[in-house]
Formats: sequence, C-alpha cells, structure tokens
Amino acid sequence: MRHSVLIIDDDKLSMKYYRTALETEGFEVAQVCDPDGAIKYLSSEQNRRPDVIVLDIMLPTGDRYFGKPESWEGLRTGILLYPEIKTQCPKVPIVVLTNVANPDIVAALPPGVRVYNKTDIAPFDLAAALNRHIQEGEAEQFSR
Repeated sequence: MRHSVLIIDDDKLSMKYYRTALETEGFEVAQVCDPDGAIKYLSSEQNRRPDVIVLDIMLPTGDRYFGKPESWEGLRTGILLYPEIKTQCPKVPIVVLTNVANPDIVAALPPGVRVYNKTDIAPFDLAAALNRHIQEGEAEQFSR
C-alpha cells in the first residue's frame, strides 16, 4: 500500500528535493503553502486523508492568522496550525521539518512532536523517518 504525505511548507524550491525523494520511495505527495490551504485540503472530502503530515513552523499567515500577534510575521504560524490539524486528523502523525533553530519557538510545540531541521536531515533520510513514524502509528493503533 502506498502511503500519502501532506507537506505544509511554502518553500517550494527546497521541498522539491524532499518531494522527489518521497515519491521515489513510493509516497503519494501533496503540498500546500499556507494555513488556509492546509485546512482547505484537510477539510475537502475529495482529498485522501494523509498517512503523515510534514509541517513547517515558519509559514505565511494566510487569512487564518493574519494580524494575530502570535504568528509574529509567520515565525510561529505552524505552531498555531498544529492543534487545528490535530483536531481534524487526531491519529495522523505530524512531523515538523523546519529551519527554525530558536529553542523557545520549538519548545512551544506539544511534547513528543518529532522535529527535524532541514539542514540536518537529507531528503531520503526524511523518507525513511516518515516510514518509521507511520509504522509506529499503525502499531500504536493495533495495540489499543
């Protein structure tokens, strides 16, 4: 069975390499670039529910978070989006892939969220990590 991944990241150029690696490893890949696109994608009955979501922390605010001080020029937009995604997809693992190195910002994520820095994980290594996260999620569902 082919697994699907939803990438929520506005950097289409760097994500091109990750998308290529994921597709080479057999993933179906969809990408949206902002919170509005993410919620619209996840709310659409036409779209398949992803097996895993890759979320960037620094995203454009979109209409959803425009003017909210918590998003501080997009720096925390992914953190604001995270709980909304979890509400819609409570069993789907979310992996954060970011360039944000500020430990205070990363610490604002819920405990246990896997965070990878784009400078530290190669595209094919991310594909392997996502496969592990999906398998862990499936094992957790069967153990309940």
